[in-house]
Amino acid sequence: ILDEPSANLDPDSIGELARTIADLKAAGIAVLIVDHRLHWFDLIVDRLIVMHDGQIVFEGDKSSLTESFCEEYGLRQHRVDDVRDRLPQEDPKDSDAVLSAVNVTFAHPGQAPLFKQEAFALTRGVTALIGENGSGKTTLARILCGLNTVKGGEFYIKGEKINPNRLLEHV
Repeated sequence: ILDEPSANLDPDSIGELARTIADLKAAGIAVLIVDHRLHWFDLIVDRLIVMHDGQIVFEGDKSSLTESFCEEYGLRQHRVDDVRDRLPQEDPKDSDAVLSAVNVTFAHPGQAPLFKQEAFALTRGVTALIGENGSGKTTLARILCGLNTVKGGEFYIKGEKINPNRLLEHV
């Protein structure tokens, strides 16, 4: 029984999870997946049970999983495009940066550096930080908030240099 096993996984890791579950299925094991993310079900699910307000309102095979089915039961889309290859790869100009970091070096204790003299600039608006599980997204976010201590690097708020210990005051 797996309760939202795809939560917090990137698309590649969800594919790996689906392959692992498919191996269990091939071995004759019964697997129950409790989830509201449906886009990866086509790979492994044989049967669907839909619940609403504590009641089972549908039971059937995965062929029922269509766009209209999802709309009827208020479910998330069952197909999601992976847009990672289509995202713009523009580097913001330093003059546009609200928060920037230069020459950031960071390593978890006893490990090789995760970042070596990396630079990052955050401009006005919404920025999505994406990548594979374990690629350093959360660590970078923690560094930019001042929650993780860097071994080297400079930080700027609207072009003004700031002590990394004061970052949390600005985020």
